[in-house]
Amino acid sequence: NGLCRPRCPLLLAGARMLVLIFHVEATGEYARWGPDLAELAVESCKRVMPQVPVVQLTDRITPRVNGVDQVSRLKPDDDCLMPLKHRHLAQDYGEPWIFLDADMLVAQSLEPVFDEPFDVAMVPRGEVRVVSDVQNIPPMKYNGGFIAARDNALFVDSAARIKTYTEDLRQWFGDQVALSESAASGKYRVLDLPGTWNHMVTGPDDLGAKVLHYKGPKRKAWMPAAAARLRERGAGI
Repeated sequence: NGLCRPRCPLLLAGARMLVLIFHVEATGEYARWGPDLAELAVESCKRVMPQVPVVQLTDRITPRVNGVDQVSRLKPDDDCLMPLKHRHLAQDYGEPWIFLDADMLVAQSLEPVFDEPFDVAMVPRGEVRVVSDVQNIPPMKYNGGFIAARDNALFVDSAARIKTYTEDLRQWFGDQVALSESAASGKYRVLDLPGTWNHMVTGPDDLGAKVLHYKGPKRKAWMPAAAARLRERGAGI
């Protein structure tokens, strides 16, 4: 089956952009999460961008996350998460979009990113060390937790690449490997964004960025605490 450029049936007329959030509870690490963090991510988007529709990207059985405007469901090819994620991103949504991981909080409006010319905009990983049991991970220039895109062509490319990876990479990190390889092909206008668009949080009081990204075992405690702080100061949720 060759990849095509399907027209997504969730096109929302009149929106300048969409926010896409990938949340799957049925497989892998996500099976332990539940919807709590994803709900915080959705609420944070709605607080600072109430006019922007939020679309949940998921499988056939994960429940709808409270607060989303639409749910896009695709049947997984196997038990691996990354091919499903990039099949979603390869859809044609008909509007510019921003993709967010479900463990992020939005503290400021993200619409100004589209004032810049690009096909795809992402934040380079920099010197962040990857801790994983996955062996022989290829180079990953970009962290895929925040992506802004005007065109789905790069993701048609990345979805095809992921299908060729090992099972370990298809389950984890393969998305970022494929993003980096596709971006390096030279076929797309890729903009490197500063870290404030995808800030790796170091503690519950680390709130000084546009998008806050929570990783590691403490995220289930830090993210709700940070959401409460943002609520108090009138930003985010």
